[in-house]
Amino acid sequence: MPERSGPWDRVYDLFRRRQRDGTRARILWAVRCRRGEPQCHDPERAQHQVGMAVHQRHG
Repeated sequence: MPERSGPWDRVYDLFRRRQRDGTRARILWAVRCRRGEPQCHDPERAQHQVGMAVHQRHG
């Protein structure tokens, strides 16, 4: 890990927070859309993926 990223525990904390609040799922969905993957064009599936990320946070 590059030193400019800061301490490992801080990086991991940010990763986990982004995972719990659904940010990570939305980023991965956007990347899939840019690559033209078929599941990107299914809004119900996309909503389910984001919903699962939010559920994991609160659930």
